Amino acid sequence: MLKHKTLISDPINPSLISFKPRQVLLANQNMKHAIDKPSAPALKSEQKALLLRSVAGYLNSNGFSKTLKKLLSEAQIQKDGFIGCTLDLEDMCYKYLEAM
Repeated sequence: MLKHKTLISDPINPSLISFKPRQVLLANQNMKHAIDKPSAPALKSEQKALLLRSVAGYLNSNGFSKTLKKLLSEAQIQKDGFIGCTLDLEDMCYKYLEAM
């Protein structure tokens, strides 16, 4: 008669069996945060236009010509429409960081 040998070993860690890829875990975390966090208020059309013009002015002043060209085409802004923008993004960012 054949004798059956039983293998006695340490119990298997259940976290090793239920392996999930890192991307799946991160996506689940991001979805939970998106559900918990209230959405930001929507900008009015004139606020959005001012923001887009200020971003265009920033890109122009710092030499991001390809990105500026793409922004102008996507946002449907005329090339001269952002030149006189009074909103300075660098100044706003600096003031925001000072306030924190």
